[in-house]
Amino acid sequence: PSPIGLAWLPGDNDQLFLGGKLPARVKFTRAEGTEGKVRLKLLSSQPVPKKTVTQGRQQQRVVDDPGRALRLEGDATFAADQTDVTVNILVPSDLKRQPHDLVLVAELLSKDGKSVVTSLASPVRTLSPMAPINLVLTEPAANEGKAGLGEVAKLVGKVERVAGYTQSVVVTFENLPKDVRGPEVIVPGDKSEFELPLTFGYREQAVELKDAKLVAISSPVEAKSVRSNMVDVAIKLVPGEKPASEAPKEIFEDDE
Repeated sequence: PSPIGLAWLPGDNDQLFLGGKLPARVKFTRAEGTEGKVRLKLLSSQPVPKKTVTQGRQQQRVVDDPGRALRLEGDATFAADQTDVTVNILVPSDLKRQPHDLVLVAELLSKDGKSVVTSLASPVRTLSPMAPINLVLTEPAANEGKAGLGEVAKLVGKVERVAGYTQSVVVTFENLPKDVRGPEVIVPGDKSEFELPLTFGYREQAVELKDAKLVAISSPVEAKSVRSNMVDVAIKLVPGEKPASEAPKEIFEDDE
């Protein structure tokens, strides 16, 4: 029999919230006389993320990107008297939204901590990632926007957040034609409701935005930002008033 035992206890709300942390409570048992620290490791079914780096004379290499992997936070090594511990599983914000298998492995270390005496794995847990934000329209979606200035309709909705998630989000459009610039609105972390005027960048031709998607993205917006569900919104974009161009500023040079 193994000189150590490992139990990963279920929590009240075990969810892989994108960009967040999953607390994992673990209990260790030891056979009498078993010494040495125990180190926890996380194994998962997530393929190892990769990234391209440039080295030397502009030579590009594909390397592992551990910062985008499911992983344990910090040093997960525990002394013999630590039998009931909690470790955080870090969830990358761009983790693929599909079921993932997770296993915690306990490694009993030698007295000098330089080698593994034995190891033991917990039963597999299968969890699916979820966004910590959910986008909802609370009034019937307006279907006409202005490409330019003028009175416009608004989209009215709210951003639902899981408990403890207080990051600001940007509500904006995606899946627009390349020549259409959409509006956006920032919803602070302590707010949920929003109004988004359908004022788009100026253009002279009307266009049907049949495949537009409304989405909330954690701020600041970057590749690794957390994204909400998408809401389909079909908008007829009609020309508005052309914004007045700013007059060029005169620059006066000081006389010598």
